[in-house]
Amino acid sequence: GPRELIHRKYTIANRLHLYDDGYRFVRKIRIMNIASSLIINPRFATNEHQEENSEKLSDAIQKILAEKHATLELMLLEPSDANLKDAVTKMANPSAGTLEGLVFGAWEMLYLNLTSPTVYSQAFDLKRFLCFSISVGIPYAIFNVEFDFEYQQYDHVKIDLYSSEIGNENERRSFVIWKDLDYENYMFFVRNFDAIRSNRNICHQVGLKEMEEWTDKWKCFQS
Repeated sequence: GPRELIHRKYTIANRLHLYDDGYRFVRKIRIMNIASSLIINPRFATNEHQEENSEKLSDAIQKILAEKHATLELMLLEPSDANLKDAVTKMANPSAGTLEGLVFGAWEMLYLNLTSPTVYSQAFDLKRFLCFSISVGIPYAIFNVEFDFEYQQYDHVKIDLYSSEIGNENERRSFVIWKDLDYENYMFFVRNFDAIRSNRNICHQVGLKEMEEWTDKWKCFQS
Protein backbone atom coordinates (compact mmCIF):
# COMPACT_ATOMS: atom_id res chain seq x y z
CA GLY A 1 0.00 0.00 0.00
CA PRO A 2 1.00 3.69 0.18
CA ARG A 3 4.24 4.12 2.12
CA GLU A 4 2.63 6.41 4.68
CA LEU A 5 -0.07 3.80 5.44
CA ILE A 6 2.50 1.00 5.78
CA HIS A 7 4.59 3.16 8.14
CA ARG A 8 1.57 3.75 10.35
CA LYS A 9 0.51 0.11 10.33
CA TYR A 10 3.96 -1.44 10.77
CA THR A 11 6.16 0.94 12.73
CA ILE A 12 9.89 0.45 13.21
CA ALA A 13 9.41 0.01 16.94
CA ASN A 14 6.86 -2.74 16.48
CA ARG A 15 8.67 -4.59 13.69
CA LEU A 16 11.99 -4.55 15.57
CA HIS A 17 10.46 -5.04 19.03
CA LEU A 18 12.30 -2.04 20.45
CA TYR A 19 10.09 -1.78 23.53
CA ASP A 20 10.40 -5.36 24.73
CA ASP A 21 13.35 -7.78 24.77
CA GLY A 22 12.79 -8.80 21.15
CA TYR A 23 15.34 -6.43 19.64
CA ARG A 24 18.03 -8.19 21.67
CA PHE A 25 17.38 -11.34 19.63
CA VAL A 26 17.78 -9.80 16.18
CA ARG A 27 20.18 -12.13 14.37
CA LYS A 28 20.65 -10.45 11.01
CA ILE A 29 19.57 -7.32 9.19
CA ARG A 30 19.86 -6.91 5.43
CA ILE A 31 19.31 -3.46 3.91
CA MET A 32 19.68 -2.58 0.25
CA ASN A 33 19.30 0.51 -1.92
CA ILE A 34 19.11 4.29 -1.75
CA ALA A 35 17.00 4.35 1.40
CA SER A 36 19.79 2.62 3.30
CA SER A 37 21.70 5.91 3.23
CA LEU A 38 19.16 7.23 5.74
CA ILE A 39 20.59 4.85 8.35
CA ILE A 40 24.02 6.35 8.00
CA ASN A 41 22.87 9.89 7.25
CA PRO A 42 19.51 10.42 9.01
CA ARG A 43 19.74 14.21 8.59
CA PHE A 44 18.70 13.60 4.96
CA ALA A 45 15.37 12.11 6.00
CA THR A 46 12.28 14.13 5.12
CA ASN A 47 8.92 13.92 6.87
CA GLU A 48 7.83 11.29 4.35
CA HIS A 49 10.72 9.05 5.39
CA GLN A 50 9.88 9.19 9.09
CA GLU A 51 7.62 6.55 10.59
CA GLU A 52 5.03 7.99 12.94
CA ASN A 53 5.13 7.13 16.64
CA SER A 54 8.39 5.29 16.24
CA GLU A 55 12.11 5.71 16.68
CA LYS A 56 14.26 6.69 13.74
CA LEU A 57 15.63 3.72 11.83
CA SER A 58 19.18 4.99 12.41
CA ASP A 59 18.63 4.99 16.20
CA ALA A 60 17.06 1.53 16.07
CA ILE A 61 19.96 0.05 14.11
CA GLN A 62 22.51 1.49 16.55
CA LYS A 63 20.51 0.14 19.49
CA ILE A 64 20.52 -3.34 17.97
CA LEU A 65 24.21 -3.26 17.02
CA ALA A 66 25.08 -2.20 20.56
CA GLU A 67 23.81 -5.58 21.76
CA LYS A 68 26.88 -7.15 20.06
CA HIS A 69 24.80 -9.97 18.62
CA ALA A 70 23.27 -8.98 15.28
CA THR A 71 25.00 -8.83 11.90
CA LEU A 72 24.19 -5.95 9.56
CA GLU A 73 24.66 -6.22 5.80
CA LEU A 74 24.31 -2.82 4.16
CA MET A 75 24.23 -2.10 0.43
CA LEU A 76 24.67 1.50 -0.74
CA LEU A 77 24.73 2.89 -4.26
CA GLU A 78 28.16 3.19 -5.82
CA PRO A 79 28.67 6.93 -6.45
CA SER A 80 29.01 6.65 -10.22
CA ASP A 81 27.59 8.87 -12.97
CA ALA A 82 25.25 6.08 -14.08
CA ASN A 83 23.83 5.60 -10.59
CA LEU A 84 23.37 9.32 -10.04
CA LYS A 85 21.46 9.59 -13.32
CA ASP A 86 19.33 6.56 -12.43
CA ALA A 87 18.66 7.74 -8.88
CA VAL A 88 17.15 11.05 -10.00
CA THR A 89 14.16 9.16 -11.44
CA LYS A 90 13.61 7.16 -8.25
CA MET A 91 14.27 9.42 -5.30
CA ALA A 92 12.81 12.80 -4.39
CA ASN A 93 14.74 13.94 -1.34
CA PRO A 94 15.11 17.72 -0.97
CA SER A 95 16.92 17.35 2.36
CA ALA A 96 19.89 15.92 0.51
CA GLY A 97 20.15 19.05 -1.62
CA THR A 98 21.43 17.09 -4.61
CA LEU A 99 21.61 13.48 -5.71
CA GLU A 100 25.38 13.75 -5.33
CA GLY A 101 24.80 14.79 -1.73
CA LEU A 102 22.57 11.80 -1.07
CA VAL A 103 24.88 9.19 -2.59
CA PHE A 104 28.35 10.60 -1.81
CA GLY A 105 27.19 11.97 1.53
CA ALA A 106 26.17 8.52 2.72
CA TRP A 107 29.63 7.10 2.02
CA GLU A 108 31.31 10.10 3.66
CA MET A 109 29.21 9.70 6.82
CA LEU A 110 29.78 5.95 6.83
CA TYR A 111 33.55 6.47 6.58
CA LEU A 112 33.44 8.94 9.47
CA ASN A 113 31.40 6.49 11.56
CA LEU A 114 33.84 3.67 10.85
CA THR A 115 36.95 5.69 11.67
CA SER A 116 35.70 6.93 15.04
CA PRO A 117 34.54 5.06 18.16
CA THR A 118 30.94 4.17 17.27
CA VAL A 119 28.80 1.05 17.37
CA TYR A 120 29.31 0.88 13.61
CA SER A 121 33.11 0.77 13.87
CA GLN A 122 32.98 -1.82 16.67
CA ALA A 123 30.70 -4.05 14.61
CA PHE A 124 32.85 -3.45 11.50
CA ASP A 125 36.01 -4.55 13.32
CA LEU A 126 34.24 -7.71 14.50
CA LYS A 127 33.00 -8.51 10.96
CA ARG A 128 29.43 -7.97 12.14
CA PHE A 129 28.91 -4.99 9.84
CA LEU A 130 29.50 -5.69 6.14
CA CYS A 131 29.31 -2.86 3.60
CA PHE A 132 28.66 -3.37 -0.11
CA SER A 133 28.27 -1.06 -3.09
CA ILE A 134 25.85 -1.65 -5.96
CA SER A 135 26.91 -0.52 -9.43
CA VAL A 136 23.47 -0.74 -11.08
CA GLY A 137 20.12 0.88 -10.36
CA ILE A 138 17.53 -1.42 -8.79
CA PRO A 139 13.81 -0.44 -8.69
CA TYR A 140 13.19 -1.53 -5.11
CA ALA A 141 14.70 -1.53 -1.63
CA ILE A 142 14.94 -4.54 0.68
CA PHE A 143 14.87 -4.33 4.46
CA ASN A 144 15.02 -7.80 6.01
CA VAL A 145 15.12 -8.68 9.73
CA GLU A 146 15.76 -12.15 11.17
CA PHE A 147 15.39 -13.07 14.85
CA ASP A 148 16.62 -15.92 17.06
CA PHE A 149 14.71 -18.21 19.41
CA GLU A 150 10.99 -17.62 19.97
CA TYR A 151 11.16 -14.32 18.10
CA GLN A 152 11.76 -16.08 14.78
CA GLN A 153 8.02 -15.81 14.17
CA TYR A 154 8.62 -12.09 13.55
CA ASP A 155 11.09 -12.55 10.68
CA HIS A 156 9.99 -10.23 7.89
CA VAL A 157 11.07 -8.24 4.85
CA LYS A 158 9.88 -4.73 3.92
CA ILE A 159 9.98 -3.76 0.26
CA ASP A 160 9.89 -0.18 -1.07
CA LEU A 161 9.17 0.26 -4.78
CA TYR A 162 10.76 2.95 -6.96
CA SER A 163 9.56 4.19 -10.34
CA SER A 164 10.22 7.14 -12.61
CA GLU A 165 6.43 7.49 -12.87
CA ILE A 166 6.01 8.20 -9.14
CA GLY A 167 5.99 11.92 -8.61
CA ASN A 168 6.45 12.23 -4.85
CA GLU A 169 7.18 10.23 -1.72
CA ASN A 170 3.51 9.96 -0.74
CA GLU A 171 2.77 8.03 -3.93
CA ARG A 172 5.41 5.40 -3.32
CA ARG A 173 4.34 1.87 -2.52
CA SER A 174 5.67 -0.42 0.20
CA PHE A 175 4.71 -3.80 1.59
CA VAL A 176 5.75 -6.05 4.48
CA ILE A 177 6.04 -9.82 4.05
CA TRP A 178 6.08 -12.02 7.15
CA LYS A 179 8.04 -15.26 6.79
CA ASP A 180 5.45 -17.34 8.67
CA LEU A 181 2.56 -16.04 6.57
CA ASP A 182 4.11 -15.93 3.09
CA TYR A 183 7.27 -18.03 3.09
CA GLU A 184 7.65 -18.22 -0.70
CA ASN A 185 7.61 -14.45 -1.29
CA TYR A 186 9.68 -13.81 1.84
CA MET A 187 12.42 -16.15 0.64
CA PHE A 188 12.29 -14.68 -2.87
CA PHE A 189 13.50 -11.30 -1.59
CA VAL A 190 15.99 -12.77 0.90
CA ARG A 191 17.53 -14.92 -1.85
CA ASN A 192 17.45 -11.95 -4.20
CA PHE A 193 19.44 -9.87 -1.73
CA ASP A 194 21.99 -12.65 -1.31
CA ALA A 195 22.22 -13.20 -5.08
CA ILE A 196 22.91 -9.50 -5.70
CA ARG A 197 25.47 -9.39 -2.88
CA SER A 198 27.28 -12.41 -4.37
CA ASN A 199 27.28 -11.12 -7.96
CA ARG A 200 30.68 -9.51 -8.44
CA ASN A 201 29.52 -7.93 -11.71
CA ILE A 202 27.16 -5.58 -9.88
CA CYS A 203 28.15 -5.66 -6.22
CA HIS A 204 31.32 -5.81 -4.17
CA GLN A 205 32.34 -5.49 -0.53
CA VAL A 206 33.80 -2.11 0.32
CA GLY A 207 36.64 -1.38 2.72
CA LEU A 208 37.83 1.80 4.41
CA LYS A 209 40.30 2.69 1.66
CA GLU A 210 37.62 2.87 -1.01
CA MET A 211 35.29 4.78 1.30
CA GLU A 212 38.09 7.27 1.95
CA GLU A 213 38.63 7.75 -1.80
CA TRP A 214 34.92 8.43 -2.35
CA THR A 215 34.93 10.82 0.62
CA ASP A 216 37.88 12.74 -0.84
CA LYS A 217 36.15 12.84 -4.24
CA TRP A 218 33.03 14.25 -2.61
CA LYS A 219 35.06 16.96 -0.87
CA CYS A 220 36.62 17.93 -4.22
CA PHE A 221 33.18 17.94 -5.83
CA GLN A 222 31.91 20.37 -3.18
CA SER A 223 34.86 22.77 -3.45
